[in-house]
Amino acid sequence: MKKIQLIFAYLLVAMAANSQNNTVYQHVPSNIAYEATAFDALQKPLVNQNITLRLSILIGSITGSIEWQEIDSVTTSETGYFEVKIGQGTWVGGSQTDFKAIDWGAGEHFLEVEMDATGGNNFGDAATDKFCSVPYAFRSAVSDSLSGLSK
Repeated sequence: MKKIQLIFAYLLVAMAANSQNNTVYQHVPSNIAYEATAFDALQKPLVNQNITLRLSILIGSITGSIEWQEIDSVTTSETGYFEVKIGQGTWVGGSQTDFKAIDWGAGEHFLEVEMDATGGNNFGDAATDKFCSVPYAFRSAVSDSLSGLSK
């Protein structure tokens, strides 16, 4: 009888942890904030200008395969500043057609940013950089360790 009670208690704890994980994930935004200042070839800010960005999420390295690619059109501020939410732009390619389907645990991920300063589709390389952890990732690691999912 004690063995059955222990199994039942374990199942209750496992269900509660799983429920808690689902609640945590419901509050995690399904996009990534990206902000920068746009400059021209002479390193002068592009002031109050319509620009187009092609944002690619790569896996494995800065030359890795594209998991997600989107186009975002935005107008810069009086200082050249702009912000977008990656995952909310217009999908144009990559192995994933749903931003939420990206497996962030499958390897290192990189963001490639290309820009057309005229607002068109003539993109030039702007930057590629590796993603770093954010507070939500730290919370996820705690939730995984509590539910026995940590490695």
